[in-house]
Amino acid sequence: MKNRKDKTKIKTFPVPSGLNSNQINTVNTNPSSKPSKEEVINKAFKLHSEGDIKKAAIYYQYCIKEGFIDHRVFINYGSILKDLGNLEEAEILTRKAIEIKPDFGGYYFNLGNILNDLGKLQDAELSIRKAINIKPIFPAAYLNLANILKELNKLKEAEIFIRKAIEIKPDYAEAHAHLGMILNGLGKLKDAEFSYRKAIEIKPDYFQAHLNLGAVLNDLGKLQEAEISTRKAIEIKPDFAESHFNLATILSDLKNLKESQLENQKGIDLEFIQNIDSRFKESCLKNLRFSKSQFRQDLFALSELNFKKNGFFVEFGSCDGMSGSNSYLLEKYFNWNGILAEPAVYWHKNLNKNRLVNIETKCVWKHSGDEILFNEPISLKQMGSIDDFSDISFNDIKKGKKYKVKTISLLDLLNKFQAPKTIDYLSIDTEGSEYEILKAFDFDKYKFRVITCEHNFTPMREKIYTLLVNKGYKRKLKTISRFDDWYVLAE
Repeated sequence: MKNRKDKTKIKTFPVPSGLNSNQINTVNTNPSSKPSKEEVINKAFKLHSEGDIKKAAIYYQYCIKEGFIDHRVFINYGSILKDLGNLEEAEILTRKAIEIKPDFGGYYFNLGNILNDLGKLQDAELSIRKAINIKPIFPAAYLNLANILKELNKLKEAEIFIRKAIEIKPDYAEAHAHLGMILNGLGKLKDAEFSYRKAIEIKPDYFQAHLNLGAVLNDLGKLQEAEISTRKAIEIKPDFAESHFNLATILSDLKNLKESQLENQKGIDLEFIQNIDSRFKESCLKNLRFSKSQFRQDLFALSELNFKKNGFFVEFGSCDGMSGSNSYLLEKYFNWNGILAEPAVYWHKNLNKNRLVNIETKCVWKHSGDEILFNEPISLKQMGSIDDFSDISFNDIKKGKKYKVKTISLLDLLNKFQAPKTIDYLSIDTEGSEYEILKAFDFDKYKFRVITCEHNFTPMREKIYTLLVNKGYKRKLKTISRFDDWYVLAE
């Protein structure tokens, strides 16, 4: 399980207070009543400190446009740009602040954090070290330097600096928690456990510390304690997907398989809702309980198609048409028609019972009219596949029931059932033969608006990606689609 990390935030530096709240509300560019430099800077910082970032940015921009050479303007506007993700410009402005005031450790601290976010770790390390040289009693700088060294895999040196932060500030909960992560990386699990517990003692509702403690306890084999700690993390921050994944792992190790599956699905759903187009979050939440898809591929397709009704899908393999189905929701709740293909004999009875659309029992393959050997596993029935693609690392699959099936190409399948020339959604899950099927298909004959395709992290993944991108498709939500990839036809 992963250990979570948090960051010490970039610093905002004050300017002298000089304006009452009823003074200038907007920047007046009329020369006859132009506010003074200090008035504008003070107003900018007041807005900034009150959280009115948009207006504060306007004032800082005005200062820069007017040529105010003031380190406070550069550093504070740089901090806003950093928070907005404009890291390159934030770096430029922070360096300007340092040029004007090179003896201020806090400015090097800010620059180090920006460089770290830019992935310039060596430069970030140098900048934070400079901050410490100028201001040796700077616990946040020691903490951030330790984190940078950790990212550079200099764990022993990172431990030295994080312990220095704790020496300066013994009640620094974040430093104790980050020490736990470093010790965990050094394989000192019991010491890491102690550090996480110390962080929690100082800050009882410290989410990351509870979550990371749970992960370490799990690695130490203290499963009941790991469960308690991870549940506490979820109590503090219930919408964090990784907490539910961690709890699912712990519960699985405790042989509580049913609840483990529920927690894993909670994590999947949280990640999905948090990453889907914001315009369709409400519709996805409304239909979540009707979805049968393992990773909510059905809802992804609907979100890309504006929750279209009366669409058309093609799905293979389909199993029983219900368990893990990417098209069940579309047919039953959005009145879609379509084609299901499933060669495994085991599923045919229930597939016909569960679904009312077109059903093909031939095996979708690159050619039509072949007879090929199909492998139906003993118990992992959903992993049935053409025998040449069977994952024999699973004994259940290796000893599966084998029989010959007739084949049909994807093109012939679509022609047979008179599919529309533009098909809304194609779902492909054939346990290894996906690339061969797609490579043989004539994309000039039919278009698919959305495709979800299993890859199982095999070398075929990049081949499928290259093929589909060259056919005009764009891959989306790669971080949450797991052993699928999801594509949409580029407009």
